[in-house]
Amino acid sequence: MFKHKHMFMAIKTITITEDAYNSIKNLKDAGESFSELFLRISKKKTKVGDLLGAVKISDKDAEAMKKRIIEYRKKTSEDILERRKNVRLG
Repeated sequence: MFKHKHMFMAIKTITITEDAYNSIKNLKDAGESFSELFLRISKKKTKVGDLLGAVKISDKDAEAMKKRIIEYRKKTSEDILERRKNVRLG
């Protein structure tokens, strides 16, 4: 066991590849332990901008996806309008 932030905690061992280790190591701040790093990044909220470029798709696939999203939004809007007609007030 080791003392961390005034508490004694159990230690867990994980096995990762060397590439994964190097990637994680590069995320560490100076003087930060791996435990502190894991706690920091697990609490971090992802922003949409952080995901840009995470998935590589062709222009053709992107356009098809855009069309499906537009169609889905249109259908959803139509469904909402139809449901509003059936709602009785008072």
